[in-house]
Amino acid sequence: MSGASGEAAQPPPNDAEKPKKKPMGPTLPTDVAKNLDDEDFFKLYKEGALQTREHISLSEDNWEEELERIPLFMTKQPTPEDIENSPDLQAMQALIQAESTPTSRAENAKEHGNSIFLEAKKSKETKKVITAEYNKAIVAYDSALKEKSKNKALNSTIYSNRAAVNLLLGNKRRAINDCKTAIELNPDNVKAYWRACTANTYLGHYAEAIGFADSGLRVDPTNKVLAADRQKAVKLKATVDKRARQIAQTIRKKEQKEASLLAAFTKRKLRFQKPIEVEMDVSLKGIAAAGGEVVLDAQGLLHWPATFLYPEHQQTDFITDFCEGHDLGGQLGLMFGPKESIPWDVDSKYRAGQLSVYFETQPEAAYKKTKMVRVDPRLTLLEAVQDPRYTVVDLTPAFFVLASGSPFEKKFLAQAEYDGAAVDTSALNS
Repeated sequence: MSGASGEAAQPPPNDAEKPKKKPMGPTLPTDVAKNLDDEDFFKLYKEGALQTREHISLSEDNWEEELERIPLFMTKQPTPEDIENSPDLQAMQALIQAESTPTSRAENAKEHGNSIFLEAKKSKETKKVITAEYNKAIVAYDSALKEKSKNKALNSTIYSNRAAVNLLLGNKRRAINDCKTAIELNPDNVKAYWRACTANTYLGHYAEAIGFADSGLRVDPTNKVLAADRQKAVKLKATVDKRARQIAQTIRKKEQKEASLLAAFTKRKLRFQKPIEVEMDVSLKGIAAAGGEVVLDAQGLLHWPATFLYPEHQQTDFITDFCEGHDLGGQLGLMFGPKESIPWDVDSKYRAGQLSVYFETQPEAAYKKTKMVRVDPRLTLLEAVQDPRYTVVDLTPAFFVLASGSPFEKKFLAQAEYDGAAVDTSALNS
């Protein structure tokens, strides 16, 4: 469309077509950069004129980012991945390697590991990320040691630093081994002594921890951190040693008690359901859990836990301390005296002087039958269990108690004699 002047109208300016910002830094045409020989390229590279053989332009928006890509201006240690993806870094590394020595390369790798380690310690990333960084530091220290530098002090430091990382990774034994090597290479490496002390304390090897601390303090007597860790190990060792003495004393007492009981059982010619060593190992724990205990007192008398069973009413009494010198009738008199009220004895048939006592024999073979043997209540507990037909089960003498002359007693004995098995009280009460 034409205006009054006949000239074509000019389109409005396009905001998208703003002029590009003028570069802030040195530039080099792409075709020139690509045709440089290596010597000229690295000369310009060192002068900061270019990063690669491609055109570089720094603007207000990207200059910091672009400078960070130029090795000479990097503020962070490049990672192995950075080097792998950067021809410039590879070229510089090749130049460095060509002019370096094993010691200088080991020093550089050590510093690289230190940088990663310190950054990871300050990091607020997740444990997984931090652990990965610690492992990268380990790799860097490994690379340093592979250079096989003859500088013992340097190698000692590298081993000690790797120990520090292993401590944080939980590899306490590896840390100790690294510390030992570090100390062999440099006996004045105080940090190695300190880290070995720390690792051994974590493992509960308090004597070893104190030993490393003492050695380190001989090198540096004023080291307050090492002295404090030594004191910590001393206190922990004292606590553990005290507990160990208590356990040892308990074991000795237990062994002495068992030996005394075994001698007392042998002297009384008692019979047990299981071999006595097995019986004591298992049953002593069981009766202790129930509140009972077999005790040999100062007068040489055995005190037993004992059980009285009342099959007519399906009741039992557990006696925690029944002296072998006391008679059965006397014990029952305490339980069934005239003033005692027995809730389940509604007919008042269970009274002292009106009770029958029995024990059940234990068959020597599966096909043998058991029998009920009547016990005179005037017998002592020792006399009852010394009967050649009596077998002690679970270190707890047991007796059946019935109302003398009752119909239940007759049924009970008839059934026991009939099938030789444990009495079925439910059938007797029907």
